[in-house]
Amino acid sequence: MATNLQFIKSSSATNVTTLSVTDCFNQGYDVYKITLNSESNSTDGYFGFQLIDNSSSIITGSEYDEAVLGMRSYNDYLENRSATASMVSAGYDQDFGATMVLYIYNPDDSSSFTFGNFQSGGGTSGTQLFGTKGIFVHHTAEIISGIHFKMSAGSNDFNYINVSVYGVKWIMSGSLIKIQETTVSSGVSSVSLVGIDTTFDVYKVVLNNMTVSTTAFMYWRVTKSGTNDSTANYDLAMNQLSADRDFSDFSTTNATQWGIDAMTNTDVLNGIFYLFNFNNSSEYSFATWEQTKNEGGNLRAEQGGGVHTVASASDGIFLTLDTGTIDSGTFKLYGLVK
Repeated sequence: MATNLQFIKSSSATNVTTLSVTDCFNQGYDVYKITLNSESNSTDGYFGFQLIDNSSSIITGSEYDEAVLGMRSYNDYLENRSATASMVSAGYDQDFGATMVLYIYNPDDSSSFTFGNFQSGGGTSGTQLFGTKGIFVHHTAEIISGIHFKMSAGSNDFNYINVSVYGVKWIMSGSLIKIQETTVSSGVSSVSLVGIDTTFDVYKVVLNNMTVSTTAFMYWRVTKSGTNDSTANYDLAMNQLSADRDFSDFSTTNATQWGIDAMTNTDVLNGIFYLFNFNNSSEYSFATWEQTKNEGGNLRAEQGGGVHTVASASDGIFLTLDTGTIDSGTFKLYGLVK
């Protein structure tokens, strides 16, 4: 299962002892992610956080359980445990700089405790490393609206502190993220779907209800920087299936395009393409496809695969005909979540 982070808000300050990030929860997520980077001017560099309740009050009572492992490069590890803490001890930074990632669970649920886990990296003014890993629970069931960061010694300042809050949206592996959609309702000579980058390893193209103006041969190419590549570097092999006649095979090398088969102006075509290595500048671009159409009342289909034998990144596909126009259809490009 993969995740997608939805930005909610950020807050920054300089030369402050505390920073409150208000109204950052209650956004409809079960899990929230918080990132922090900061630097203190403290000789006692411990910093931590408290939660903010639904009436915008900082929860300062002894309502937190915590268990934190302090990992020091210059000395033994530390264990900090408490069932009655008034602040969660999150990290250490003594004029060194610190970062932290914090996950908060159930803050929107008035009938559940709010849980969290975190890890941080910081250090001392002598460039000695000090990291933490910790968990906590706020053992009162109530809605939490925000979070409050502070130095453990109230007189010490953050030279700067930057905090960002995200909602965590869970995405099942195999889910599709739509990148581009083009709908054709009148004649066009070609359709391009671009937007492939390093975000996904595999991309998927879906063609729905495509029609053409006249009998034509449909073919497609990869695009490089948005322009279709017509060099003679396309190899393909495919099997043509028919409900009314013998199956047939076709293959070729060093063509100037991948072919999909002929269509007439009464055919309706639907198809799926999978694209592999398109974003890899040191690999060939590979593709597999399958399409089906109603040709004169007869069911026809193709299944095939191809490779563009140029080791460079491709950012999309280009579909066109040898004559006439594409008159209708919906064309979609998706990224496939791992």
